Amino acid sequence: MALTYFNLEKEHVINHYRFKPLKDGFLLTNDFGFWVYLSKEEFDLIMHGKIEQNQALFSLLKEKGFVLTQDNADDLVNGFRQRSRHLFRGTYNHVISLDGENFDEVNVKKIADFIVQSPSRELIVKFKGKLPESFEAIGRFAEEFKKTGKSVQFSIELGLESISYELVEFLISNKFDVWIALNDVKIPENTFELIKQLQRRHRVNFYLDVSDSVLGKEQDIVDFFAENNFRSFFARKAKDVNKDDFMDFWKKTIDYAYDLNRKNQRIVFNERLASILLNNITSPTDVFYPELSNFCTGAVVSELGYTLDGDIFANEESIGIELFKIGDASQSYDEVVSGEEALSLISSSINSSPFMEMSVFKPYMGNCPVCNYMENGNIIPKYSSERNYILSRMLDYLFEKVLLEGVRYKLSFY
Repeated sequence: MALTYFNLEKEHVINHYRFKPLKDGFLLTNDFGFWVYLSKEEFDLIMHGKIEQNQALFSLLKEKGFVLTQDNADDLVNGFRQRSRHLFRGTYNHVISLDGENFDEVNVKKIADFIVQSPSRELIVKFKGKLPESFEAIGRFAEEFKKTGKSVQFSIELGLESISYELVEFLISNKFDVWIALNDVKIPENTFELIKQLQRRHRVNFYLDVSDSVLGKEQDIVDFFAENNFRSFFARKAKDVNKDDFMDFWKKTIDYAYDLNRKNQRIVFNERLASILLNNITSPTDVFYPELSNFCTGAVVSELGYTLDGDIFANEESIGIELFKIGDASQSYDEVVSGEEALSLISSSINSSPFMEMSVFKPYMGNCPVCNYMENGNIIPKYSSERNYILSRMLDYLFEKVLLEGVRYKLSFY
């Protein structure tokens, strides 16, 4: 006769967890996405199977899924579902590369018709690539999606050189979510005025590509954003910067932003990735940033990438890499996402590497096969990736801030 784990002398079991020493105690995490910070004495009770001696500790561990009983299983499963809603939504993020010479109206219609087959009720369609040559292509896509009757949010990433009056008017009239990539805050006056028009009449977001030229300028950059009511940027590491210098820039940026927000008693600036990570570790709901999912990253499940000739790739980063081509727009959505190539990538994402499996931060980092390939030349990494090194350092720093400053830090940052 089959027995469950509740048919034991004890009516509970300790769930699998990961841990690391942090400051004067221990940080513990589990695959439900919960964490607890325990004193050495409390941690010893877990290690020696004596948590019943401390009922407050037992109740906390039960609530957070470190202790499994008959009466908390349903709540934990429902909580996991809430934190992982992107897994049940259908592919909602679709990235179209405008690079290439094969733009024609037939392909535009094929790609649009394919994308709207996704079961997701809302779709995000992002454009990236060569803008001046492809302005007409963006307009054609926008017209085609409007015919479908499906809810579509358009997004675009621009370099400063692409910004013109005509483009800004088009983006505002079509309610595009605009992201501008910066490598400094020295912006030509005419371009800056167009950016302010976007801000006044619609909205604008920023990437900051952190290169050697901005290292050490954290305060000047944050002050520029705050003074112009630009509320945030998303810091990205440029190729010419090593990971430790990037982390030093990031830490100084969020520390200065924290002090600035606290001084003004309101949010005047935040770094977007820090805010997403903080939400991910302090909120019971899905932050809809699948790259940080411990179960399955966004490739195929939440995101697909497209070229103008109709080829379909696993995600934005993999566009143009033949290994990650999983179909074309002449196929049906179901054929592509349930095909052998797509399922193999999803499987490799679920099966995390030994390096991640040992990390206490695994619940907040995704195992992205595309990132692994781009760094190591293999979808299964032979060593810990630079991406996970940076995320681990960020999470380590943020956990220290949350534990030392508590809710005050959280509320002073986003």
